[in-house]
Amino acid sequence: MSDAGAAEFELKGRLGGELPGPDALRAALEERGWRRTFRGRMIDRRLDTEDGELEARDEVVRIRRFGPEAGAERAVLGWKGPASEEDGFKRREEIETDVADADAARALLARLGLGRVALALDRRIEVWEKGGVTVRIEEYPVMDVLAEIEGDPADVEARIEELGLPRDPWKPWPLARFVERFEARTGTAARLAGEEVGGAGDAAGGGRGGGAGAGRG
Repeated sequence: MSDAGAAEFELKGRLGGELPGPDALRAALEERGWRRTFRGRMIDRRLDTEDGELEARDEVVRIRRFGPEAGAERAVLGWKGPASEEDGFKRREEIETDVADADAARALLARLGLGRVALALDRRIEVWEKGGVTVRIEEYPVMDVLAEIEGDPADVEARIEELGLPRDPWKPWPLARFVERFEARTGTAARLAGEEVGGAGDAAGGGRGGGAGAGRG
């Protein structure tokens, strides 16, 4: 997503259930000519006021750090508007822009009243792209492995069919819904942030990283 702002359309699915596991999905992507553009850590810190003003409006402000397996870290400041469902997809307006210094951006946002970490997410991810559609495989410290597919809805539908995947398991659900289903199925509390995946924890502050804090985004 660019800094100009646009609506994003996405679906998520649990890998290893009705969808193939990560290795099988990766093999299908490679076989059909998708290009892997990133592999490494993705660390999110969603920020809010002390009284949760943004969450109450279903808005997100976050700082996201990408730590590739090789190369320099990259940081992105982002805003997301309220989520809605459109033609079976989750739709949100999103604005993102690169920032040179993530810690300085955190300090600036804190001065504007967004000093509380509302949600911490540490994931190890792979990003694959083809024809304007993106697939992201997401591994959490303690949770199901998820895949997200994003792009123009018609293109997404075509790519799902091209990959030979069933359509029904792809849902317009927020992360919190997948967390709830994982915990109900396994009896295990999900953990969405931790050094096992992120490698650095939350050096800039605390925040909810378990099932109860998964949020709506």
